[in-house]
Amino acid sequence: MGRSRRGSVSSSASESASSSRSDMSSSESDNDQLKRRMKIDEPIIYCEECKLKTGSKFNLRYNTFGITNNSIVFYGSFSVKKKRKIIPLKSIKEVEWCEDDSVKLIVPREHKDKPKTYHIHFKKSHKGSPFRLIESRLNASKFDPSNRLTSGEELYKNPSTANLLKHFQKLPRDERLEHSYRCRIKGQLEQNYGVMFITQTRILFLSIDTTFKSEEIKLENVLDISESLPKKGKLKKSILIDMGKNQIYCFSSFDNKEETLENLKRSLDSFKKQQVLQQQQQRVQRSTSPSSPSSTTTTTTTPNQTTPTQTPTTPKVTYLNETPLPHGSKTATWTSVGSPQPVTSSPLTPLPNTTNNNNNNNNNNNNNNNNNNNNNLQTKPTTTTTTRPPSTPLLPEKKAENYGDRANKLFPKETPTELKQNEEIKNKTTVDKSRRCCSLW
Repeated sequence: MGRSRRGSVSSSASESASSSRSDMSSSESDNDQLKRRMKIDEPIIYCEECKLKTGSKFNLRYNTFGITNNSIVFYGSFSVKKKRKIIPLKSIKEVEWCEDDSVKLIVPREHKDKPKTYHIHFKKSHKGSPFRLIESRLNASKFDPSNRLTSGEELYKNPSTANLLKHFQKLPRDERLEHSYRCRIKGQLEQNYGVMFITQTRILFLSIDTTFKSEEIKLENVLDISESLPKKGKLKKSILIDMGKNQIYCFSSFDNKEETLENLKRSLDSFKKQQVLQQQQQRVQRSTSPSSPSSTTTTTTTPNQTTPTQTPTTPKVTYLNETPLPHGSKTATWTSVGSPQPVTSSPLTPLPNTTNNNNNNNNNNNNNNNNNNNNNLQTKPTTTTTTRPPSTPLLPEKKAENYGDRANKLFPKETPTELKQNEEIKNKTTVDKSRRCCSLW
């Protein structure tokens, strides 16, 4: 009885141990299993079944590929031997992508000119190639830690909006951020995970799982935002931004697709409306802005209205055009309204209004002022009809005048007594050079 009991207990214990091991193995992920087999301290970020080709043939001893923060590892468990290989990321010179989604690692060797090439073919159990991830880790290992903002690693660690917008150097400071979405961007080789920002005037894309890349789209260059039709090879639930000239941005949002599309269209419509309003305001300002003043005095006339300009030396005169001036004619009938008859005794070219010590100038100025005052006191305007061209105001008629008499009046000749006095003054003001002093009197 006891042996049977012991046997039953031992059998039940072995069954429980095997079941616990199976539960542990089932709960353990592929990354944890590869880490335990590789006997390393770093966590495995990505693992995949693969075939490794180091020469002309595939090396079947390595069938598992893994990536850590600082290295790329290979593991093989054929026959009794366990094969482990670790390649530090710093020792890799270049990563190449092939058309069949395979990846080549080029590692230089010491004392040999030809580098060693690791050609990796993946099983694609994750439905994708880890080329972008290898490239990002390789670039991150080569970056200076003091300049982490230029790599995608810092965006993983601190994916705040302020930190992400730092990468857009030319973004205006007064630009308001309206929406932000986590999205997947369709690239040339692979689909990249990123962030999309919607501001007042532009759309910003920022990839965070590859080498740092940013893209800026101005709303003024966007022609249309639409939803893509379901086609083979396209992103599911993708949104198309048409820029014209066969330039289309394709992305899919992890958030609600309808909400993202609606917000994008709303931002585009509001920007277009604001742009139209600004153009209308500019047109109104141009039409209402006053014209630049001209240097010469001109008279502008229309069939319904006449607005001549004033000259400071002639009396204010307004004219009405009774009949429109025919094309090519030099004369027309003009009527002077609201002004007295012009003085015909005034010279053709008025004298400058300057102060002078001569009595004749003062008398002339006083006479002119009196005439102007008398003209202003007249209450009844008189109308006179004269024949003048439309481009010149009504001027007084010319009078034959002897300009020699006018010059004699302004500058009279000296009398004999004045000539004698001037000569005496000149003689008294001569300087005696022997005495070296001035004897005025």
